[in-house]
Amino acid sequence: MPVVNATIAIEGIPAAQTATGFSGSYQTGVTTSGSYTVTISAPGYLPVTYTISLANGEMTTLNATLESLPQFNFTGMVVDAETGTPVVNAQVVLISNDITLNTATDAGGQFFVNNMFAADYNVMAGKWGYITQQTGSQFVSPETGDLVIQLPQGYYDDFVFDFGWTVESDAAAGRWERGEPNGTTYDIGYMNPDFDVEGDIGDQCFVTGNTPDAGVGADDVDDGYTRLTSPQFDLSGYTDPQVSYYRWFANAGGFSNPNDDFIISLSNGANTVVLEDLTAASFANNWTQTLIRVSDYLTPTANMHLIAETADAPGSGHLVEAAFDQFEVSELADPIGISSPNAAASVQLAISPNPFKGQTTVTVSGLVNNAGTQNAVLRITNLQGKTLLTLPVPANTGTFTLQQGSLSAGLYFCQLQQNNQTLAWGKMVV
Repeated sequence: MPVVNATIAIEGIPAAQTATGFSGSYQTGVTTSGSYTVTISAPGYLPVTYTISLANGEMTTLNATLESLPQFNFTGMVVDAETGTPVVNAQVVLISNDITLNTATDAGGQFFVNNMFAADYNVMAGKWGYITQQTGSQFVSPETGDLVIQLPQGYYDDFVFDFGWTVESDAAAGRWERGEPNGTTYDIGYMNPDFDVEGDIGDQCFVTGNTPDAGVGADDVDDGYTRLTSPQFDLSGYTDPQVSYYRWFANAGGFSNPNDDFIISLSNGANTVVLEDLTAASFANNWTQTLIRVSDYLTPTANMHLIAETADAPGSGHLVEAAFDQFEVSELADPIGISSPNAAASVQLAISPNPFKGQTTVTVSGLVNNAGTQNAVLRITNLQGKTLLTLPVPANTGTFTLQQGSLSAGLYFCQLQQNNQTLAWGKMVV
């Protein structure tokens, strides 16, 4: 059978690289005769390399047969990190350098991928009402065994998955759409972003119009509105919820002074309030985080929605671009999430801010004899229990800075240990 989209690369001649079509055929060339090394590769196949002679004015035929890599069936499970119960209809994606595989969990929380081949994959899982998790690059083969991914409860969306945000629009162009953003520029700089928020999972966000390789005015919001609404989220069980998100807004050009808005609102089912109203005078054509204490605006309920809307006045010709990324809900009343295994213990562990990005401050108090060879340490593990960091607690102050470093966005467990005993433990969100 023909191998479609196989890559043909001539060593040292990047411009000669090409790919096979639906019939498995290809054609390429060089300007100078001589001996060349040609590598032919395709996802799921072993690459082959040839040394050939090419001469000016002559057509050389090079046919290749690719050997398929061994295939196997892979299974895994997605469970609730707090209860251990299966998470039904969770979305799962496995990404390697060559291929992306999508699947979902069944009624037992299991997912199945048939006819895949061994490679390094980043496995990501998520569902609305949970915090998306990723394994990071790891080699997956028939010997890997079943993979279990634990999802913490909560609301988080960096748009690596489609969790059902809805779009309403009457604009002629520039409707909200989810994808990897394609940047456009104007004299103020970027109008449409060329990248999503740094540090979140994946490379996707919501943007207003996203035509590849388009000019600045080709797919911005034109002659109408476009509205993005989140799925319903339940804040009735939170003590003091905080909503955070990143937004982008650019407004310029046109036949008159730019006068468009980007309005972000919050609804509890009974009332809707404006959180931000960005105008041409206050826009920020960069990713900017906003944190909102919900109770400062309205009463948290079980029927919450976040709404992001922008519009272009008909006939104005203004350039209007907006983007939205990394929505999440956190608890302000207990942001630390650290407890002691002994209710009577005097040891206190504080991590603030938590959640955090970049760095946070760790403070330990109440330690006895935190000196010598038995200094206390803070151990950071992932959801599978693998130790990622072990940090000594300073004997003099008990306070130090924890850098995010190689920790990707997600949930981690913390253990404060001394003399081989756990004095306090809890959760940390990056």
